[in-house]
Amino acid sequence: MFKLKSILLVIVTFLASLNFQVTSANAVALSQPLTVERINISKLFSVTLMSQTPSSPTRAEKIAFRRQAIRKMKEQIDQTLSFVKSDNYQQAKTPFSTARKTWFTFGGTIKRIAPDLYEIMNPGFNQANTLLNQSNPQKQALIEQLQILSNRGTEAVKVSDAKE
Repeated sequence: MFKLKSILLVIVTFLASLNFQVTSANAVALSQPLTVERINISKLFSVTLMSQTPSSPTRAEKIAFRRQAIRKMKEQIDQTLSFVKSDNYQQAKTPFSTARKTWFTFGGTIKRIAPDLYEIMNPGFNQANTLLNQSNPQKQALIEQLQILSNRGTEAVKVSDAKE
């Protein structure tokens, strides 16, 4: 019992000796990739604190991410098309929603690098969304719109892959 009390006393003393101070960080401090600080906590402990601020993605990493996302968007359009062809409209909404979110993220890039393609795909997403969310979707019109998006999605992948 005495040992347990001693251990608890040491823990409580240790915790009480900790003085935490919160300070704001400025942009220069955050740009440092690694910070190492040695602090002494009472006379019994020495602690080294290390933190690394996440670095911004490189241009090459951003391009690779965009390329991968646009390929995935094309796959999601194709998956949506498959669900619609099998009259599974409810299940079609999930991949379509994800593809649409990707379009919202990268549509501006497509607009910049291939404006004509953007002028087809942007209204195409809007029309497909309207058709898919009808209480009684018009299957043939939806299939046609998704097929156009799929074909243009293939172009978007090629354009994205070709552009740095």
